[in-house]
Amino acid sequence: MAPGPASGSGHDSCDCAFAEIRRLSDACHERERWLTALMAELPSAVLVADADARVVAVNQTYCDLFDLAESPVDLVGTDCRAQLRPLPGLVEDPAGFASRLDTLLRRRRTMRRETVMFADGRVFERSHIPLAGPNGYHGHVWIYADVTDRRIVEAEIEGLISGL
Repeated sequence: MAPGPASGSGHDSCDCAFAEIRRLSDACHERERWLTALMAELPSAVLVADADARVVAVNQTYCDLFDLAESPVDLVGTDCRAQLRPLPGLVEDPAGFASRLDTLLRRRRTMRRETVMFADGRVFERSHIPLAGPNGYHGHVWIYADVTDRRIVEAEIEGLISGL
């Protein structure tokens, strides 16, 4: 009878380690698919960047809002600072827009619902959320929500009230 592998040999532990690595890899891919699906369904434009300012996730709504030719997949891994700068003529105050972005990135403070006027008359609210944990700064999230219709209705209501 030929001798079989000895119990407790290195093969068993390697198989277990590979199985665990595979399980973790599958879990990471599942979370990535889940995040991608979530981002695609959000009505707001969203960009998520890591601590090194590299794009981790971005949705098509963001690409459309800022007239980016690249798809969300193409932007992953790129420097987010290039994606945060609007094309000329897109926002009413490009210099102010860029200056404010730099300030928010430098200060790493949460800011919600800051008004951003686009040159075509649309109104957005920008939120910046730094991502921090016990081990420090991990990145940030930018969210742009279109509030044009709400602003129009608010202006109409104010006009009606002032006419009373």
